[in-house]
Amino acid sequence: MKKFERAFANSLDNLSMKQRLNHYKEMAKEVGEILTHAGAKRLYNQSKKRETYINDIYQVDVYRGKDADVMVLNDEWKGNSVYLAIKRHDKEICNDWRHFQQIKNELVGEDIEAMQIYPAEQRCVDTANQYWLFCLPKGQWIPFGFTERLVDYTERKGGYNKVGQRGVA
Repeated sequence: MKKFERAFANSLDNLSMKQRLNHYKEMAKEVGEILTHAGAKRLYNQSKKRETYINDIYQVDVYRGKDADVMVLNDEWKGNSVYLAIKRHDKEICNDWRHFQQIKNELVGEDIEAMQIYPAEQRCVDTANQYWLFCLPKGQWIPFGFTERLVDYTERKGGYNKVGQRGVA
């Protein structure tokens, strides 16, 4: 996977405001939702707050600080969190833990903890092959998980009762 580069052009930049808002309304229709003019404008305004990065495989939209607060439910973390919206250019499924770790390290920092959640059904959002990492403020730890590093990139073939691990790509 190649390093990320900041993308400054937006595919909507050459459209009129009316066309931009209609774009969001059409996207909503594709997933069976009706989006009002105000809702489309809200989505468009939120999209202007993101930083977009691309590499050979992924596009990642990054929302930092106050721009991420729409997704931050803990008042103590508002203004200090980051969330990443990750999707592949080819729109295929992606959930490669090592890729997501590299994305988080490169775009937010190696010393930042992030999580991917599997919410209660009533909060589930699944309209595309897009994934989110929610990054805690610097110095905060997710209150679950391991406390020490243990990494082995030695490639071994796995199988029944055998250790298995893929090598580094």
